[in-house]
Amino acid sequence: MNLDVTASHADRRGLINGVDDRRHKESVTMTCDCENSDSADDARHAREGLWEPVIQLPNVPVHTHLLPNGKVLFWGRRTDLDGGMDQHDTDVYLLDPVSLQIRRTRSPIMPDGSPVNLFCSGHAFLSDGRLFVAGGHLVDGEGVNQASLYDWKTNSWTPLPPMNHGRWYPSVIALLDGDILVTSGSYREGPNTWQNNHVPQIWSAAGGWRELGGMVLSLYPRLHATSQDRVLAAGTDPISQFLDLTSGGIWSKAPSRHEGDRQYAPSLTYAPGKIIYIGGGNDPDSKIPTAACEVIDFGETDPVWREIRPMSRPRRQHNATLLADGTVLVTGGTKGGNGDGFNDLTPGEPVHEAELFSPRDGQWITLAPEAEDRCYHSTALLLPDGRVLSAGGGEYLPNGQPIDSKDVHTSAQIFSPPYLFRGTRPQIEDAPAEAQAGSTLSLRLSGPAPVRASLVKPGSVTHSMDTNQRFVELACDVQGQHASITLPSDPAACPPAIYMLFLLTADGIPSKARFIRIEQARQVAKAPADPSNAKGLVLATEALSTHDRRIESTAQGTKVVIGLTSRCPYGLAACWGGAYQTLKALKDVDTVKTIANASDSTAEVFLTKQDLPDLVDWLATFRDMAKGSYDFRGAEVILTGAAELDQDRVTLRGNGWSIGLGPLGPADKVQWDWSRRAAALPTSAELSAFDHLLARIRASGPLPQVTVTGPLVKDNGAVWLHVRQTD
Repeated sequence: MNLDVTASHADRRGLINGVDDRRHKESVTMTCDCENSDSADDARHAREGLWEPVIQLPNVPVHTHLLPNGKVLFWGRRTDLDGGMDQHDTDVYLLDPVSLQIRRTRSPIMPDGSPVNLFCSGHAFLSDGRLFVAGGHLVDGEGVNQASLYDWKTNSWTPLPPMNHGRWYPSVIALLDGDILVTSGSYREGPNTWQNNHVPQIWSAAGGWRELGGMVLSLYPRLHATSQDRVLAAGTDPISQFLDLTSGGIWSKAPSRHEGDRQYAPSLTYAPGKIIYIGGGNDPDSKIPTAACEVIDFGETDPVWREIRPMSRPRRQHNATLLADGTVLVTGGTKGGNGDGFNDLTPGEPVHEAELFSPRDGQWITLAPEAEDRCYHSTALLLPDGRVLSAGGGEYLPNGQPIDSKDVHTSAQIFSPPYLFRGTRPQIEDAPAEAQAGSTLSLRLSGPAPVRASLVKPGSVTHSMDTNQRFVELACDVQGQHASITLPSDPAACPPAIYMLFLLTADGIPSKARFIRIEQARQVAKAPADPSNAKGLVLATEALSTHDRRIESTAQGTKVVIGLTSRCPYGLAACWGGAYQTLKALKDVDTVKTIANASDSTAEVFLTKQDLPDLVDWLATFRDMAKGSYDFRGAEVILTGAAELDQDRVTLRGNGWSIGLGPLGPADKVQWDWSRRAAALPTSAELSAFDHLLARIRASGPLPQVTVTGPLVKDNGAVWLHVRQTD
């Protein structure tokens, strides 16, 4: 291995366009000629790969993108790493992964010229290689309604017309016709009222924005374009759904994964029509994430998710990267469930060893460990030379306080996978820069003869997610120093995009990539919306608050207020999708309000009739579907019935049900107190509500009709309603 390493202590950002910063860290420049290595460790590197020295960066690269010129575009949460966490501008940088030179580039702006923070945005590449970015950050849970384009050729940002609402944690995917789909993300409608932006939008260069039928999804839903007219929402929610693009946005049931709600986990299309979902989530008791992996193949007649061999370690907050040979590299994440289980950084819990999955044999192998924790807000992507950049971690507010500075990783490492240590690489001496899908490419080669080729879409990754990744394996007909490669014509196999083209030997050694733009010969127009033909579910595009008011006014069954605490530090209202789906699946639930109560960390459902909820069944459903993504703190009901006193026991009776009533205890409320991280304290009126009811019964006898509100509490094996208020 030939290493050229220079190190100096300097102002980290002072080295980048003269930007001032008070922190001083080591700057490392390195080149690696892996294929000519004469190190005694070559055999080990051929098994485990090699991590190069840590590179210091100007900020935490929370959003990282490989541009068609081979440079890496990245940005973090804030400009001033010692300042506030809600700054409203974005410092954007370009990294040359070969020279390791970094320079600050232009920053995005709003249409009026004011700055915008693209932290917690979603993004995808257009077919011409421009980067499309939607949403961004005002405060945690509250997104901006801005969308922007970054042009790598001119190094410029262009603001687009605003979206329907703000989006914080939206998902953005490129559709098979080149349009862009934007879904989910949260925004604030009023004080302490956060909403999921449930109305998807499609952006096209020709027609601007158009809206589709709505659906409440998790933040950063894992979306995959499975065909010209259909998108799969594979997670992180426990129930998978299809979005039909030809009917104005009709949602319908899709095959669901077996592992339930698994947040902060990557999923990717590892071959045409084939999707893998890797780890994530929390288990109900230990809060430990899963090591389980599931795959689905939409080329089958009846596709279903099936579990495959798990990783060697559980992981959450990890990244998954498609490599040049079609294997999947998993890096970073935490295996711990300590604290709230969201981002366990307890020493020994972050996973440093990489793992490699082979779709050919379904096996995982453990690779070399990287030097630093790469957990929440880390990123990873494939470079044109076949190496992988792994970077970042940190920059958030657990329990309302900034994370410890030791856990803020303004750094990166480059990983050389084992395939770079197996021998000499083939080389592409000449290749076309553009081609039509279905056409045959003619390449000029040197070095070892390749036996196959591959196309890999450049990465655009954030928050353990880059569902736009695609790998396409191609046959390669080699004649001397020339090769012919025929591209797929089906856009489902090879959507219009700029790809990295690799050649691979029989030993899986990849060439360095050439970027090639592949265009479809024709575009298939989507059919106009015809809701009368809808066979799925459309949630109206009206405001969710309007929708919920209608639920409240028309519901006939028992109202139940459920206390839920999300593993996500941004609260139930922001991190709501998995809970919403699970609540809809509870036994005897008729409707669920679409907006969670942010202040109380509660949700409201209505039963099919005036009755008592089956809490045993509900808890079992939550464990099965939501796993440990939420703590079920209890249920409060509003019941109307006849109240009577029988041997000092007050009983409330309705049509086919009865329940004992008791006094509210100091820790019985399902409403949450964020300042104490505990159940909200009852008022004196709430503590005395039962005594007042008891006094009324003793004074006037049984009450033929009374409405009581309070949590259901299990006492000596029986469930009681502990009265918080009465009519």
